Amino acid sequence: MYQLPDRALDVVARPAEHPERFSLAKTNETRLNIIAAAAYFKKNDLAQGTQLLETENRPSSTNDGLLTTAVHAYLRRGPFHQRAQYH
Repeated sequence: MYQLPDRALDVVARPAEHPERFSLAKTNETRLNIIAAAAYFKKNDLAQGTQLLETENRPSSTNDGLLTTAVHAYLRRGPFHQRAQYH
């Protein structure tokens, strides 16, 4: 996936385009958004990748794995000083 971000985006878009074929729980939707965010970061589309991570990283989020993923992504690709609210 990491070397083929456009392909990854095509694959994760299918559930949104054809919801009748998929029954996704919230945790699965979160995983798809993380994959899509990583693909956008790979394409240097920081705005779209950041938007997806921020959608999943609501202030009420208790998903430590998701928070770790977001911090890692921001350290590697994004302006971390703007993302310091995720601690």
